[in-house]
Amino acid sequence: MKKKGQEIFGMSFSVIFSVLIIIAIIGVAVYAITHFLSLNNCAQIGMFYDDFQSEITQAWKDEIYEDTFVVKLPKEVETICFGTLSQQTTFAPDISIQNELIAKSGSSEDAYVFLIPKKDKEICEGLSRLKLQHAQASAEDGSSPDPDKFFCKPAADLSTQEKTIQLKISSTESLVSISK
Repeated sequence: MKKKGQEIFGMSFSVIFSVLIIIAIIGVAVYAITHFLSLNNCAQIGMFYDDFQSEITQAWKDEIYEDTFVVKLPKEVETICFGTLSQQTTFAPDISIQNELIAKSGSSEDAYVFLIPKKDKEICEGLSRLKLQHAQASAEDGSSPDPDKFFCKPAADLSTQEKTIQLKISSTESLVSISK
């Protein structure tokens, strides 16, 4: 004999409880998947920094070096900037980015690579800027190194998600020049 309070909507308590458990498991799975995907983006940014610094160090050790470095970053990164924030840039789109970076963090002499996320996106904590060793920004055409230069470029083409950065050092220079 069934009691009136044992069923809700014509289902037993165990069926309702099972449905709630399944919904909870699906919710936790979705959260775990999104968390692991964000870890992948953080790892990709970290690997970019390691590879870029390794390439700069290798170029710095060579007497003469000229090559391009392929930048491969997650889709969340819209722009990549190089240089210090202490010296104003003269290129209008870069001025607004530089002013935004200064407003967020103040003038930072020690950061040399800045990753700018797309709107409504964030870059992993602690990975939005990096200090490079043995490197300096260069003029637009790759000539005349300028330690106070600041420039930006889009992080990726829509088709390939890749961009290149020029690295160059000659026998008379002490630092690797980075240029567009």
